[in-house]
Amino acid sequence: DGRLVVLVPAARAAEIRASALTRMRRYLSRRLFGLRINISNRGVPEILDDQPNHDQLTEFMAVELPDRDLGRLFLVKAALSGEEITRRLDDLLGDIGLAPTWPKAVGQTITPYPNPERLSDTAQRRLRSAGYLVALLNHKSVKELPDYDEREQAVVAAVGQERPDWLAGMKDGASRRTLIGLWATRLAADDWELEERIWGAEGLLRRWLEGPEDGCGLRNSIRGKGGQTLNALIEHLTQRLDGTPMRTGRGGTRHCIFTGAPVSADATFKDADRLYEVKKSAFSGRDDRLENIESAQGETHISPVSYAEHRFRALVHSTAGGRPDGIPTLLSSPSTTGLFASLVLNNEQDFSTLSVYDLAREQVAKGSVYRGIDAYRNRFRVARFERVPDGTEDQVDLLRLLLRSCRRIGRPLHLFRGLPTYEKAFFAFDAMPRRLADLIGGNRLRIEQIPGALKCLETALLILQTNGLGFEVFDRYARPATRLGAVCLAWSRLRDEMNDGKPDRTARFRHDFEQLVKENDMSETEGPLVRLGRAAARIQQRPRPGASANEEMLTFNLSLETAIGAWRLSQRDPESLAMAIAGELDTNLARKGKIAHKRNRRDAENLMDAFQSFARQFVDAVWFGVLHGRPPAQASRRILGSIYRMSFLTAPRPKDESATEAPAPDLLTGVDA
Repeated sequence: DGRLVVLVPAARAAEIRASALTRMRRYLSRRLFGLRINISNRGVPEILDDQPNHDQLTEFMAVELPDRDLGRLFLVKAALSGEEITRRLDDLLGDIGLAPTWPKAVGQTITPYPNPERLSDTAQRRLRSAGYLVALLNHKSVKELPDYDEREQAVVAAVGQERPDWLAGMKDGASRRTLIGLWATRLAADDWELEERIWGAEGLLRRWLEGPEDGCGLRNSIRGKGGQTLNALIEHLTQRLDGTPMRTGRGGTRHCIFTGAPVSADATFKDADRLYEVKKSAFSGRDDRLENIESAQGETHISPVSYAEHRFRALVHSTAGGRPDGIPTLLSSPSTTGLFASLVLNNEQDFSTLSVYDLAREQVAKGSVYRGIDAYRNRFRVARFERVPDGTEDQVDLLRLLLRSCRRIGRPLHLFRGLPTYEKAFFAFDAMPRRLADLIGGNRLRIEQIPGALKCLETALLILQTNGLGFEVFDRYARPATRLGAVCLAWSRLRDEMNDGKPDRTARFRHDFEQLVKENDMSETEGPLVRLGRAAARIQQRPRPGASANEEMLTFNLSLETAIGAWRLSQRDPESLAMAIAGELDTNLARKGKIAHKRNRRDAENLMDAFQSFARQFVDAVWFGVLHGRPPAQASRRILGSIYRMSFLTAPRPKDESATEAPAPDLLTGVDA
């Protein structure tokens, strides 16, 4: 988790440390930087990371080459999987157990042996021998090897007879050479002298690999980075164990894309290196990446330590399974319980792997489940392959799962872009997108802040998943200065859905609204609309359930449309605007029978006084205050209207209002009848 604490006898500390580093080097040399064969999508093999002799490569092909890579060595054009070629191969290879079993074609190439492990032991040995021959027949062209045609003719000469007509007439060279390797293997099964001429101690493959006497062969062209990388890695670990701080200078022109450490000109990589989710094209235009107008590839540099780390990530991920999904953010859980809590007690070479979903899962279902007692039995690789996704909704969901995991396992969780640093917070996330940090109150949380942050995230998910709201409303909800408006927008949208027969999902927004109003956590734009909605409850009757949005917004719309009409006539006087609005309210609310009961108004306040009081409040606080005396844009009107609507509909009412209908007013005097 970024910190290593070791308890060892002081007298033997240096000896133990040296022994541990030696064992680590031996382990990584075997698992990480040993001999391997990379097969491109076009079926071109390439030997990497080591310079094997003939005996070493023979043993590797016979024992260590993974079954998947063995099958891919025999990739041919998908068109060759037809009935005629299949029949030819059945006749040729069927009696030694190597009849082809074509899978469903999904690309331009296909292998006749997608599952070599299902073959008999004898057939697998034959196939691995053929794999050695095919690997060198089709190996990436280098100057130390004859060209492809010469290699093919050398095999035919070793066999001592001409190829079958169906094989000789095959136009695709790579596919033809692959099948020639199988043809030679079949003939060698009955001819031990032919086997010696190709696979023997002085055979064709040895000359190709090691070269003739005092010459150069394929092995001399292999660039083995393993030894240099391991030396740099062990030096790095030795310095860290000595307490030497790591420094990154900026004096040179080439730097590691991950750490910024200065590197040499040859500290580059290629796709065949299989670094976990690291691609050259992913860093175009980044800092410290050299751009060359003469090269379309450019240069992306990586330090030996980062190179080893991402090679190791690829190895571990292949063991854990799942689909790779970008460079992950490092997640650490720094707390352990007891002096020996971090020891691996079950002596496993590979740690168990838990994803964020596994950490948050509370029911035993498919997948792994984290149990508290597991922490005392073995160590876990916790969320080592989690990546911050690109989509906002996915980011919110990931953060919600992380906080749920944090509460469930009862341990701090810290997430970092690169090297971890010491954090006192229970939850810390230095790579948290800014909008999410605004949403939950920062990228560092104490344990008592997590429940509130989870509620905010659940509300944000509901906003993002509701049609008609989306990112625009989420963006307003994430910022405290505009949160109340977003709450009202979401509440209004979900209230309209209720009228369409959908379930009520407004409760959480009602609670948030009341909390924000209670704490007076409103901006200079939102506060006047909240107070205006409360004031409207004194003059307009509460709409019945199922009422339209127009009825609920009647008073606001009347006031705004009257003010806009007066503005178009160049009427700017506040008093005359207020009287015009009061007159419109008096006429329309009375005509529509929407006047509130007198119990809603202040003591000794008649109806006309209430209309005028509301109109002045609208003119002073909203028209000239919020809108600066100009008609609002449609988007602004939607937000302001939603704040008003929610404030009006949630305003406190007399307890007996619903039992008493508002009487019709005297239209001449404006006084209740």
